[in-house]
Amino acid sequence: MRRPKSSRIRMQSVRSNHPPPSKNEGASSLETALNVFWNNQREQLGNFAGQTYLPLSRVRKILKSNPEVQKISCDVPALFSKACEYFILEVTLRAWMNTQSCTRQTIRRCDIFQAVKNSGTYDFLIDRVPFGPHCVVHQGVPTPAEMILPDINVPIDMNETEQENLTEECSINNRGFDLNSDLQ
Repeated sequence: MRRPKSSRIRMQSVRSNHPPPSKNEGASSLETALNVFWNNQREQLGNFAGQTYLPLSRVRKILKSNPEVQKISCDVPALFSKACEYFILEVTLRAWMNTQSCTRQTIRRCDIFQAVKNSGTYDFLIDRVPFGPHCVVHQGVPTPAEMILPDINVPIDMNETEQENLTEECSINNRGFDLNSDLQ
């Protein structure tokens, strides 16, 4: 039995191993990549035989979920499915360009957010795309964690080793939490 063709699309490197581009160069490389992408899509559209990656029955069901829609032409689900595929591919390409600018190989939510935010076409989606503190923003480097130490009065005239020993003794002498206190 033959395995069906995978619906996954491998994103290839759009830039070579040159130093990171400036803002203007990054914008022009995005425009170039989008022009190449849309030219390829136009060529493939000439050979379109109705095959889509999204299930047409589900697309038809979504279209019929609107109570005002009574009948749907047989061409509409395929056309709508193809439009959704183009939308997904373009947003993915924009996110991939952002991922590469951060020297990563995995698209994250923040890349999709930046793709939507930087696009004039998709800026209406900014409120719908999740973006939270879990996203890495600066060149793929997470913000450093802050260490919270107990209040200790350390004399200024001590050297670093003595200060560290004093800090360790203080944390060892402090009694920890009793997790079983509620069970008694």
